[in-house]
Amino acid sequence: DSILDYSPTLVKEYSETKGANTWLRISVQVYPISNFNPQDFALVACVQSADELLKYKEVWLPATGICPGNWTMVRMDYLLPSAKTKDDKIKVYCLNRGARPFLIDNLIVELWEPK
Repeated sequence: DSILDYSPTLVKEYSETKGANTWLRISVQVYPISNFNPQDFALVACVQSADELLKYKEVWLPATGICPGNWTMVRMDYLLPSAKTKDDKIKVYCLNRGARPFLIDNLIVELWEPK
């Protein structure tokens, strides 16, 4: 049976950005405690409007080159979709779908906005 563990979620109001065509550059350091399935861990970004998910993207740990007991950087770029309302939320978090723990550190979200 799979257990879902979520990190704390970073939330930003869509209205605080310049909207569509804004990129997020997201990174986090991940430390697998023991052997793992690379698809157990995901770095997630999404935009949510009320109860509707407008865009969802996740990246997993690389399938090779990751060793338990070592820090690994996971990155993604995420293009914001058009918003439905000014109250839409941008959310970024880490997800563990497996039973083996991961440590995370330095979850960073940078905005790259058009001029």
